[in-house]
Amino acid sequence: MTDHPTQEKLRKPFDAFQLAFIFPGLGQVYNGRLKRGIAVAIALWVSMMTLALPWWSHFYGFVISLMLIVGAMLFGILDAILLAVRTRRQTLHSYNRWYVYAIWMVVSYALLFSIWTLIKSSRYQSYQQPTSSMEPSIIPGDVLIADREYYRSQSVHPGDIMVVRFSRDSSHSYIRRCVALPGQVVQFRDRNLIVDGKTWALSGYSLGREIHIQPAEYHDPNIMPPGAGNSDNYGPVTVPPSAVFVVADNVANGLDSRQWGFVDFNNIVGKALYVSFSPQIGRWGTYF
Repeated sequence: MTDHPTQEKLRKPFDAFQLAFIFPGLGQVYNGRLKRGIAVAIALWVSMMTLALPWWSHFYGFVISLMLIVGAMLFGILDAILLAVRTRRQTLHSYNRWYVYAIWMVVSYALLFSIWTLIKSSRYQSYQQPTSSMEPSIIPGDVLIADREYYRSQSVHPGDIMVVRFSRDSSHSYIRRCVALPGQVVQFRDRNLIVDGKTWALSGYSLGREIHIQPAEYHDPNIMPPGAGNSDNYGPVTVPPSAVFVVADNVANGLDSRQWGFVDFNNIVGKALYVSFSPQIGRWGTYF
């Protein structure tokens, strides 16, 4: 970079790659293509904003957003590299100054922060499952898309997979399955879930029979409410008003309402819709 606009300067493809990768459009500006750089930057920022659109409610809408973002980013990077290769020695323009580049970088970071804030405040959010507590329905590493406004217009139903917070640990969100509504009676007998006297259909659940079942006479001090028994022989307890009972699908190896108590309606974050990413490709796009 120089203060002499008529001076020629060698354009390096690697420098163009770095600038285009970190700051959209700046690789084109570096190569003396200001308007092209602005167009590339706008294309990427607009494509990123699609992540805040309501079409996230469908897996293919999510895929389209990612394709637009990746496509815009790859085009910007490859175009900057090819421009540097073709032009090689470039007569510097008035905007090929360090302070113009600095302003571009600051504006890029500001736009990125603004778009990220918009995405984080949108209706649809992604949540990752870090543990095996929801196996086999959800495996570690699965990323779910959840609708945070779903229950504003829809009722909660037993069987819903939802994102919740427990009052004991409200700083974190957990993915769990609702199994009982207010007024319903929940109990476990030898790890089998029973709601209102009927055994829950446990297809897709892991009962973990290889793990020793705690005897009915054992009272675990970590169980909620106190005196309700243990995680394998639990209850019966009645779900209070304005709350639900949730369990981990891997009932032998997951913390849920048995250990952390009922989930108040206000602590239901949203309903899980589908798997957007998984270590197993075949699980992508799996709806709940």
